[in-house]
Amino acid sequence: MFGIARGALIVMVILFISNLFLSETEPWQQSTLIPYGMAMTEWSRIFIADMNAVNLPQ
Repeated sequence: MFGIARGALIVMVILFISNLFLSETEPWQQSTLIPYGMAMTEWSRIFIADMNAVNLPQ
């Protein structure tokens, strides 16, 4: 189970970084799997922001 989570984390990091440089290229825009990966990346970004908001001292 840890291997799957680690693999998913690595893929999300690669997609996040690649999106910064490749989002305007034709192969990136025509990809069928990139939207799923980007949705997962966006979900994790929101999740991390929510976790940080909960853990901040008030």
